[in-house]
Formats: sequence, structure tokens, C-alpha cells
Amino acid sequence: MTIGNTTFFVDLAWKLNPGMGSGEDQIVIGEEYDGREKYADDNDPLAPLMAEKAREDALRAVGVRLRRRVAEDLRDPGLLFADMQRRFPESVRRRIRPVPGLYVPRDFGDMTTAADQAR
Repeated sequence: MTIGNTTFFVDLAWKLNPGMGSGEDQIVIGEEYDGREKYADDNDPLAPLMAEKAREDALRAVGVRLRRRVAEDLRDPGLLFADMQRRFPESVRRRIRPVPGLYVPRDFGDMTTAADQAR
């Protein structure tokens, strides 16, 4: 996403047009993963944090709905999927379907992952 003269990249993002009746013409949902290493700087410990805050502020200022994830969030893929899915407008959630071969949460019935099928 380009804001002013700066281009920002988000780890995962969906640009949506939820449709009529939602009250929103277009939304962007963003997901970011942050590890501790990202903020390590022996010379100026606050510099990486402040730069990331400015970047996040710029993205939020143009309406990006950003959520930060850490390693703990990735430990239960089912909970992660459910939390991510809740962030989408209802008009979009109704159409979300798993892609065969990718991770499928338990609540999608008898579908399995590619790894499960290989066993």
C-alpha cells in the first residue's frame, strides 16, 4: 500500500468491497506477524519500535484494520482462523470457504489437510 511517497507492505491483507447494505464501500483487513527479533537494535533500542509505530499509524490513518500476531497466536490454527474470520464483514464471511490442500479448521466437517490425506 502506498501512502504519500512511501510504500508499506503488510504480511497478509485483503482488500474488500463488502457490497451493498454494509455501509462500507471498501475495507482493508491486515494481519502482521511480529517476532522479538524485529525490535532488536543494540544501538538504539527504541528506534525499531518507533519506526514500526509510525508505519502502523500511517496504515491505520488510511483505514487499514490491522491486527498484530505473535508466536502464541499461531499455536492453535483453529482459534487463529476463527479470530481472523470474525474480522470480515458478514457479507464476506458467508462466502469464505476452505481451499483443499490447505489447513482446514475442525468445524468445516470431514475435510482434511494434505498432510492428513497422505497418512
